[in-house]
Amino acid sequence: MDLAREPREPFMLDQGHVAVPTGLGLGVSPIPDILRELTTSTVWISADALR
Repeated sequence: MDLAREPREPFMLDQGHVAVPTGLGLGVSPIPDILRELTTSTVWISADALR
């Protein structure tokens, strides 16, 4: 993978530390165009299939 084109925004350092996410989710925001380019397949699984 080309690390210069990661599918998310880079982490920002503040005095050598990364801030802990304050909201829901993983704390990263994917970049849709790059994510679409790197995606090789997509599978949708319904909640009913997991029961």
